[in-house]
Amino acid sequence: MSAEIESLTVESAARRTGAGGSPTTVALAVIAVLIAAAAHWRLNRAGERLDVVTADIAELNELQRQSSERLLALATQLETKSAAWRNDLEGLRVMPAQLAELGSAVEPHEFLEQCLARPARRADRGGCRCRIVFAIQLRQQPLRLELRAQLQIARKGRAHPGVDL
Repeated sequence: MSAEIESLTVESAARRTGAGGSPTTVALAVIAVLIAAAAHWRLNRAGERLDVVTADIAELNELQRQSSERLLALATQLETKSAAWRNDLEGLRVMPAQLAELGSAVEPHEFLEQCLARPARRADRGGCRCRIVFAIQLRQQPLRLELRAQLQIARKGRAHPGVDL
């Protein structure tokens, strides 16, 4: 029986050599499959990273659009406020001339001259003094208003130094 077993093993070995592959070919095929799987995995990771970068770019574009809209709104608001400040300052610059006209129309010095020219009786001296003080105060009032207007112009100029007037 051992001869039979030996003949079967020789026959099966003879059959296997023509039909089977070499172990080197199998090893190369396994390495090729592993390399292909690793390349596929790396390409998937790169695709995921590209998706993240694309989403970030879309978000940045949206933020840029919103910032541009805000900047445009702020520029419009700044222009309207600057125009309002210019109008206010122009009004304040005209005010001293208007106050001078008002002061010249009142002419308190004529009233003062009339009080001083009249001979004051003893009983009327107190009233005349009150009128004189009132006339002096009236004469000084346009000067105070003019100084206030100039002070306001100076304050507005210092409060908004970047505004071109």
